[in-house]
This record gives sequence, C-alpha cells and structure tokens, in this order.
Amino acid sequence: MTGVSNKTMLEMPCAEAIIEMNSGKIIKCNKDFLSLIGLDPNERLKQDLYSHDYLDKSERIDLKKALMVQKNEEERKGLCYLHRIKRADGSYSVAIGISKISDFNEEYVHTTMVDITDFYDGNNEKFLDGKLLAMQESFLNPSSGRAVNANSQIAVDAVTGLMNYASFKSVLTSYLETRDKSKTSAIVYFDINNFTYINENFGFSTGNQILCDTAKQILSNKSIIASTRIHSDLFAVVIEDDSKESVLKRIYKFEKLFAIFNSQKYPRSELNISIGVYFLRDDDTAARVAIDNANLARRHIKGTRRKTVCVFEDVFRKQRVLEQKIRSTIHQAIEDGEIEAFLQPKFSCSRMEIIGAEALARWRNPDGTYKQPYTFIPVLENAGYIVDLDFEIFRQVLSLIRSWIDDGVEPIPVSVNFSRIHNNYPDFIEKVEEITKEYGVDPKYIEIEVTESIIAKDPETVIHNMTQFSNFGFKIDMDDFGTGYSSLSFLRDAPVNTVKIDKTFVDQVLESPKDKEYVRELCKLIESTGKDVLFEGVEKIEQAEFFKSCGFDMAQGWLFDKAIPIIDFNQKYMYK
Repeated sequence: MTGVSNKTMLEMPCAEAIIEMNSGKIIKCNKDFLSLIGLDPNERLKQDLYSHDYLDKSERIDLKKALMVQKNEEERKGLCYLHRIKRADGSYSVAIGISKISDFNEEYVHTTMVDITDFYDGNNEKFLDGKLLAMQESFLNPSSGRAVNANSQIAVDAVTGLMNYASFKSVLTSYLETRDKSKTSAIVYFDINNFTYINENFGFSTGNQILCDTAKQILSNKSIIASTRIHSDLFAVVIEDDSKESVLKRIYKFEKLFAIFNSQKYPRSELNISIGVYFLRDDDTAARVAIDNANLARRHIKGTRRKTVCVFEDVFRKQRVLEQKIRSTIHQAIEDGEIEAFLQPKFSCSRMEIIGAEALARWRNPDGTYKQPYTFIPVLENAGYIVDLDFEIFRQVLSLIRSWIDDGVEPIPVSVNFSRIHNNYPDFIEKVEEITKEYGVDPKYIEIEVTESIIAKDPETVIHNMTQFSNFGFKIDMDDFGTGYSSLSFLRDAPVNTVKIDKTFVDQVLESPKDKEYVRELCKLIESTGKDVLFEGVEKIEQAEFFKSCGFDMAQGWLFDKAIPIIDFNQKYMYK
C-alpha cells in the first residue's frame, strides 16, 4: 500500500483501453492505462493481456471466460471486477474496472479502470474508508454470504463510485430472496435539499465533491448492505440491523452527521437532507415497489423544514394511486368540461359593493360534487399539467368577460392565477396576449396574480414577464404578501398594481393592539410605494371595520362570499 490519498474517486485518473477479446491484444488505450500497468508506449501493440502476468494469478478473474458468456447474452450491461495488477516493474496496483463488449465490434472489449491503490489496505483486504462498495467487498470476502460473481454484471456510478441504479435494483432483488428475516431491513431513499443552489452558486465541481462526500459517509456505515446514487442528488441504500429502533437511530445519526459535516465545510449552504424509509416486509419480493415506497415517504416531507425523516405508511400508496388518476384524467376532464372557473368576489369595505373577482379552479365529479384545489393543484404542478389547467381557466374568464360586454353589462376586473412553471416557457407572454386578443377583451379587465415566493425564487424572469404584461395593459397583483422575502425597496420599483395581504396578517389584527399597529404601519408603507392594498381571507366584520378605519378599502373573504360557480355569480352580482 502506497499511503492514504487526499483525492476522491472522482479525481482519480480513468484508464481506458480497447482489447481484442480472443487474443487479448491492446488495440487502443490512453496514457492513464499505460501508467496503471507501467507499460512502455512503444511496446503497447505487442502485449497480450491474457498471457502476460499483469493480473496476479492468485486473485485474478478470468475475464475472457466471463466476457465470452456475456457475448452470447442479449443484454450487455458490462462486467465489474476488482483487480490486483502487477506492473512492469514488479510493483502492484489495485483497480476497479468495468469491461463491456464493444457496441461497434463484438470481437472487441472496451475496458475502463480506476486506480484505487491508495484507498485499499492490502494487508487487511479492506478499503480504508470502511468499504467502498458492498459489491466490491463481497468479491474480497465471498464467505460473507453476499458475494457477487463475475457474471452478475454490476456497474458503478462514475461520480461517486456507488453502484449504479440498475445494479442496485438487481442486488436488492437478490437480497429480498435471501435476506435474514430475523433482522430488520429497510430501504432508505434521500436527496439533498437545495442542491441546485450549490451547483449554481458554488459550481458543479463543488456539487460533485458533496456527492462524493455523501457516498463516503454512506459507505462508512457498517449496517448498509448496498447503496446507489440514482441520479443527480438522489440516493438509496439498503440498511439492516436488529430492530426498527436501531435502524432509525442509525438513520438519524447519518442525517445529523451529514448536516454537521457540510455546515463546517460549506458554512453558507445550510445543507440538509429529506429521508424516506420503507421497512421491508416478509412478503416483499419486488425491488421497484420497495424503492418506490421509500421515495413516497421522502416526497411526503419534501419541502418541509419541520421533519427530515419519514417512515412509509400505506396511506402514501393510496395517495399515489389518486395522484396517478389525477394526472391521467386531467386532459380528458378539460375536454369534457369538468374543469370550471369559480369566482370569489372582491368588495369595497366602505360601500359593501363588489369591485372585482378572483377566478379559482374547481374539478367537477360525476355526481355533481367538486374536488377542492388542494387535492389536485399540487399534483398537476408537479407533473407540469398545471399549464393546461391555467389556460383553460383563463379562457373561461375571457369568455365570461366577452359575454358581459356583448350583453351590455359593465365588466369588473377578474384576477387569474398562472403557475410558476409558465415562466419556463419562452412563449408564455406571447400566448397569453394572443388568447386575450382572440376573445377581443381589453386587458384592463384582467389582473394577473403573482405570488411573492415565486418572485423570490426567480426575480429576473418573473419581473421581466410582469413588465411585459404591464406594458400590454394587464394589471399585476402580488399575492400572499408577507409570506416571502420581498423588501419594500423591491416593491417600490416592481410593476405591481395591487398587493394582497396574506390571511395570516388579517387574522392577527384582532389578537392585540401591537398586531393591529404592525399591520397598519406595514400597509401604509406599501401604500407609500404607490400600490393598492387588498386584504385576503377576511371572515369577520371587525376585521373589515378595522381596515376601513385605517383607510384601506379592498378585501375578499368569506365575510363577503365564498368562491361560487359562474352561473351563480352572474345571477347574484352581474344580472340582478
């Protein structure tokens, strides 16, 4: 052993070669391959890897035999192996390699190796950081009962050195068949929160280093049977211990150590992870389902700061089925007219008269009842189908305003919501303007709502779009003000017409004189930027009276009316 390296697997040179399968002749190779085996470049084409003593006879795997078996199989995933390589000067190197039959010529083998000599303790036959891969350790210690032979076709992730996802599923399938059911086993599925922020602000090299550090932490845990980086910053592991309590104890310890390690190394990042856990049951046989269950648990807490670890419950699977149904039926529901715009009126507190409305989506069930937005909006948001729903509601609003104009009824402005996802589409602005022109509606009757949190996440794009909409003639409302991080200096310059004060502030005004004063002064500051103020979620007359006494007149909430179908809205407010 040459000593401990400060490098990670990612930083190690990658040795590559094309070898003729039958003869072992090196057809082509890079300089790192030559360096690994200590070969003179001028002698390269004369060498036969099968007959030459590069592989120590006491440890080598008969690659030729294994590859010939693979050659006759339909699916060629690649063969992973661990070698002790005898260099030309008599010294030894240890390498992890993957060999795969060439896609261009099945008589050739493409082999890739990474020198891991500095990570390996040859005296004790183990890796210095505990175990680099459960699969590689089983090559060294077949008596462990979890040995993987040369024909299992295990492959590794190029960034972290963990198993790739396909190999992990294969190993898990075998584990489900042979595991000791007296032990407690679990699938742990986790991701790094705000990892995109790391890549964007610290660079991809730092992001990759964090992935490698995470893999090293995983591999230092003696209870982990197998592990993989699925993609990006998503990881999955199989863990085994004596009880659920001991498994969870290890998981919470890992989560804590992850946070401490990264807070010390990257003080400004505030890195943490969201972890889903699925405890294997005696009748589990499908690797995909087990992994999916752990992921469902992770998704259940994703985006929350209150909880970092979630154990799977059967209700998550039922919720997944409902979500899949929503995703698969939304377009047919739009076509069948099941998606309806409901309108909630906006009122003048002083005159108690309607001054506008907000359009909200409802999904009609076959029995005439309606799905509430919280049951389908987040699902469609995650699937990207929210874009189709938003435009359906927008068209219904334009059609309604057009009917008022045609009937000689003075229109009131109606606000519509567009998901943050629309900002990813370069034709978003153009499409909204074209549809508006199609219905012949003056844009002054449309108010486009933008949530404060969306502005905080992508201010440049959102403000650009807001400006374009404003220039076209639309009014802009900032929704849920007070829940994000907007400053009054930002608000002063933003193309916003109305600021909607979130319900959390509205509820506070009846709690104490201090809260009343805070809301009053906040709204005065907003008004000083030239914006109108509207209060959301007003439910009590005392709230409306207080806002009116402060000089603020616009509000919406159940005190005035709930969101109702268009036909009822017309009868109650527009054609009375």
